[in-house]
Amino acid sequence: MTRPRYETDKDLQGEKEVADYLKEAHQLRCYKMPTSYRLDWIVFAPGAKLHGFMELKTRKVKMNKYPSLLLSLGKYAAGCNLARMTGSGFWVAARWTDTLGFCRVDDIIIDIDIGMGGRTDRGDKDDFEPVVHLPISEFKNFKDTL
Repeated sequence: MTRPRYETDKDLQGEKEVADYLKEAHQLRCYKMPTSYRLDWIVFAPGAKLHGFMELKTRKVKMNKYPSLLLSLGKYAAGCNLARMTGSGFWVAARWTDTLGFCRVDDIIIDIDIGMGGRTDRGDKDDFEPVVHLPISEFKNFKDTL
């Protein structure tokens, strides 16, 4: 049995806005990945050169409300593995209510805190899972990270 998809039209619109920003400001093209890859996008630089992979998280709070951003350990592993296998990068983009930040997570040289976390409001037992706590301090302005 497959898991339900919780991605809404609003989520997809948010993804499109970030992808449009990356295209306009930095000439990067984002292509939606099949769900089997566990990540949102594969990203190409000008000349169709593979740039890497990206996951977008949208939060309904300001950036500094919490000290970390949760990312599924499965998504973290998938992104890091794809980046390593292809010689490219893996980024997490985060849209908070007050800013947009990016963090390259395949090469973080910090101790990553792994724990259990996730959502409990949907009644989906698989929403609570192993997670990586990405320190908010690691999220930078786009120019500093890509």
